[in-house]
Amino acid sequence: MSGAGPRSRLPRWLFRIRTRLLLLNVIIVSVPVLGLGFARFYEREMLGAVETDMIHQAEVLREMLREDAAAGPEALEDYCHAVEHSIEFQVLFLQHLYGPAVRVVPILCGPFAKATHLGGRPEDDEGVRRVLDTLREIAEEHAERLVWIAGVDMAHIGRRYGDRIAARADEGPMVEVAALDRDRCRCLTAGDAGAFWSLLQRDGDPLRWCGASPLYTLMAAARPAQGALLHYEQWNIDPQSVVSCAALAFTR
Repeated sequence: MSGAGPRSRLPRWLFRIRTRLLLLNVIIVSVPVLGLGFARFYEREMLGAVETDMIHQAEVLREMLREDAAAGPEALEDYCHAVEHSIEFQVLFLQHLYGPAVRVVPILCGPFAKATHLGGRPEDDEGVRRVLDTLREIAEEHAERLVWIAGVDMAHIGRRYGDRIAARADEGPMVEVAALDRDRCRCLTAGDAGAFWSLLQRDGDPLRWCGASPLYTLMAAARPAQGALLHYEQWNIDPQSVVSCAALAFTR
C-alpha cells in the first residue's frame, strides 16, 4: 500500500493533538484566569456539540442526585474539570470514531481516601453509596446504549512520589510492581470489585493507584461480568519515577 494512506498520517495527527493539549495544560496551570477562558474557547472550537451535551447530561444526573445533595460528595462545577487532563484524548478519539455529536457525561472521581486508609468499602459512606446506586440505575436502564470509559493510570513509583528508590520502567523493583498491578487487573477483569479493593487497601495502597476510585466506580455502576487485560506498560515520567498504565476491555 502507498505510504500516503491514513496510517502514515496518524502519528502526525496524534502529535498535533498532544501539542494542543500540552499548550492548553500549560496555560491553565500558569495563568488560571486566562486558562479557564482559553479552555472554554478550546472546547467550543474543538469539541463542538459535545460540550453542550455534557452540560445537559450532567444536569440530568444532578437532578437525580439532588435529594440531600448539600450533604453529599457530588458537585456540578467547572474548575476541577477545566484543569483535569484525563478526558481530553478520550473525547477527541470518540469524536474521530463516531463524529462530533457523540454524547458524553464527564464524571471526575476524587480519591476514596477513608476506605483506602481506614478500611471498609467506598460505599460505606452514604454519599458515595447514593452516587454509585444512581449510576447503577442509569447503567441498568440504558444498558444497550451506554459505554463506560475510564481515563486512568495506575501505579506511581519513584523519587517524584516520595520513594527513596530511583525507579526505572521494567527494571529492579518495578518488576514486582508490574506483578502487583497485574494482580489488581486480574480482580477487575474477573468482575470482582471487592477483591480489587481488598488488594488496594493493603498498607494503604503503596502503589498509589490514582485510577482506583474511577475504576471502582465503573465496576460498581456497570457491573461487568468479565474483562481482559489487552496491554500493560510502564513509563518513566522522569529519569527516576515511573507511572504504569494498561488497556482493559469489559463486557456485561
